[in-house]
This record gives sequence, C-alpha cells and structure tokens, in this order.
Amino acid sequence: MKFLKGIIVVGFLFILGLNILAHDHVHGPDYIHNKEVWGNSLNNALNKAQKNDFLLIEFSKPYCNGYKQFASSVLEQNDVENFIKQNFIAVELHPLKYKNLIKAYNVVTVPTFIVADNMGRELDRLSGYPKKEVFKNKLDFIKTNKDNFFNLKKRALNGDATLIDYFNLAEKYFNMKKYKKAEKYYNLSTGSNKEYEKNIALGNINFINKNFNNADKFYDFARRNFNNSKTVDFFAGYTAYMEREHAKSIEYFENFLNNSENTNSLKNKKINSIYLCTLASVFLKDFDKAEAYSEKFKKSFPDQKQTAGQLTFFVFTEKNKVLKKENDEHDEHDNDEHYHEGCGGV
Repeated sequence: MKFLKGIIVVGFLFILGLNILAHDHVHGPDYIHNKEVWGNSLNNALNKAQKNDFLLIEFSKPYCNGYKQFASSVLEQNDVENFIKQNFIAVELHPLKYKNLIKAYNVVTVPTFIVADNMGRELDRLSGYPKKEVFKNKLDFIKTNKDNFFNLKKRALNGDATLIDYFNLAEKYFNMKKYKKAEKYYNLSTGSNKEYEKNIALGNINFINKNFNNADKFYDFARRNFNNSKTVDFFAGYTAYMEREHAKSIEYFENFLNNSENTNSLKNKKINSIYLCTLASVFLKDFDKAEAYSEKFKKSFPDQKQTAGQLTFFVFTEKNKVLKKENDEHDEHDNDEHYHEGCGGV
C-alpha cells in the first residue's frame, strides 16, 4: 500500500507540474529552524506522511530582516515548535532553489505557509508575518475547517457550493493572484450578502488588468448602492498604488479624503491615504505635491510624529537625489559642448 501511495503521490506532483525527484539533488539553504521540527525535502516529507498526516510547507527567504524577526519571535518559540511537531510534518524550502514548486503551488509572496494533505494537495495557506497565537490558530483552523480552500473547491466542483462558498473561494483565488478564477467565482456569488465586497473586488481585478473604465463602473456601483460607500475610493486607491498607477492612486485617495468624515473608524485609512499619496507623488517626481502631503500628514496626525519624520526625510532625500542627478547630467552636457566647440575650432 505504501508503494501504491508513492506512485499516486508522484503522479499528483507531476500533474501539478512538480518534478520533485529532480529537485532532491539540489541542496537547499542550511537549516534555519530546528532540525528536529523542520526538514528541507518535500519528497522525504511525502514518503513519511501517513493517511491522516498534514504537511506544513514553508516558502521563505530566510535572510530578509523582517523574516529573521518573525522566525525568532514566532517560529522558533518552544510552544510553536511543539505545536508544529505535534500537528504537521514540516518542510522549509527556499524559493530560489525550488522555482517549479513555487509555480506549482502558485506562491506569490514570501513567507507563505501551505497546509497540505499527505499527498501534497493544498488545503489552504497563510502568508505574511502573523503574531504567534494568530499563526497557531490559523494553521489549526485550516486543518479542521470545512471552508478551507480544498473543501471550497471540492464543493464548487460537485455543485454543492452556496453563494458564500463561491465568494470565499473567489477571495482565496484573488489572494493567490489567479484573477480569472477569482472573477468567475465572484460572479457566481451574486445575490450573497457580500455584494459590496464583490463589486470592489471586481473593480480591483479590472484595474489590475488595465480595464480602467470597467473598474470605475464596479467602484461606482459600490459607491451608489451601499452604506459603507465612502471606503470604496480607499480600496481603489490602494489597488492603484500597488499596481504603480500612482496618478490614479492619488485621484482615488483624494476622493476618499474629500468625501469622508473625520471619525475614529476611518482614521487609519486616512493615515494610509495621505502616507501613500506622499509616496506616489515622490514616484511621480512631483516633489512640491509630496512636500505638501508630508506637511499635511504631520499636521493631521500629531500622534504619528515618528512616521511623519520618516516621511519628511524620505521626500527630502529623494528630491535631493533627483536634483543631484539633474545637475550631474547638466554638467556632463556642458563638458560635451565645450569639447565639441574645441574640436570645431581646430
């Protein structure tokens, strides 16, 4: 039976596009975590896994400063190590060493932790740097939750999914940047109690695909038809910023800032809006506007002194870089002109 399982597992991995055997000769990085808890071969983990076992597959860049802090404060804590050891067969993989695993599991950010069954099929995932208890709770939730990614896909394929199932599945595909599938399931969720979120998400997908007119239609529908419409432009602005459409991001954030009242519930969104408008202006090399936003941030949020100082310094240094480059180019141009004049005189 174990031999048969091995054949099935390898077959599944090849369907995924995973030539796992071809990677076992590639040495990953030295162990970052405890060797008693973590391995660094997915093939070994799959061979070890029994019917009811779960895999925890970590994709990370262990030398990033943010990751080092997360590893020491969460992953390497005794209670977390014990929790992982008791509940999972854990594998740590470096994305540069396992590029086709990255592609097969559609990993779009690191760190990403994938909970898989004993055959390597993804149940769900967790990304980023969560707090310790959140990390443990979410991993435990994925194992037992009927609404994990695997079960949602299964119900959708079997025709047993509810409207909320379709919406939740769309959200998972969106977070994996599988936008066509996300769009399909968002549309299938029509009629659920998530219409506001659905329209923003469809607006975001169209924006990401550079269909700006269609994106604005979805955003406008959300603005006109729901009570929490004032936050539409914040989410649109954030998507535009992440897509490096900086002029559009400023436009959306300005709409949000101009049309929303000063309430505690919106304070964090306002902080982020002015902050990102400052950065967007810098990227557009509109330093007058960047300085104006930076000053606005300082005056609007006196309790954010450290962030305001960092923002002011960033604008100052980036402006000086551009001015220095322009001066250097101007000097070089002057030298070229003098050189050609001299040649012409000979």
